[in-house]
Amino acid sequence: MIIPELVFLVAFVYVVSLFLKKLPAFKAEWTIPLVLWLVAIVAALLVLAIHLGQSFTPATILSGALQGTFITAVALFGNQIFKQIADKRLDDQK
Repeated sequence: MIIPELVFLVAFVYVVSLFLKKLPAFKAEWTIPLVLWLVAIVAALLVLAIHLGQSFTPATILSGALQGTFITAVALFGNQIFKQIADKRLDDQK
């Protein structure tokens, strides 16, 4: 479960994914989820450690890694659901 203080990172990761898709350096789209995963882990860790006042303990690092994984999963799943619904709706209209 994503802790409430980190829910905004789902939107952040989604926006980063849109930005990465526009960059010519990321023509191999299979790299985008890996980059997003790392971005989400680092962002979650920073928010947990700095904003929420936790120090960089092993528990915080583990929590940041798990939260980053959950955040990435929700952002990518939401993107895929949106694509599937939009594509199927267009196919049904033909």
